[in-house]
Amino acid sequence: MILPAPAAATQVAVVRVAPTGPEEGVAPGGGATSPPPGAAPAVDLATFRLER
Repeated sequence: MILPAPAAATQVAVVRVAPTGPEEGVAPGGGATSPPPGAAPAVDLATFRLER
């Protein structure tokens, strides 16, 4: 999926989002930044700064 970047964007990222498996989820005692149960993990593959 390709999403357009806003005109004011200073960088863009290429990410991979994969569905979670049935055994995956948030570990008990996870922090406030832990993903919600069932959330697909997003892996940042590359980030590019935009020059104007």
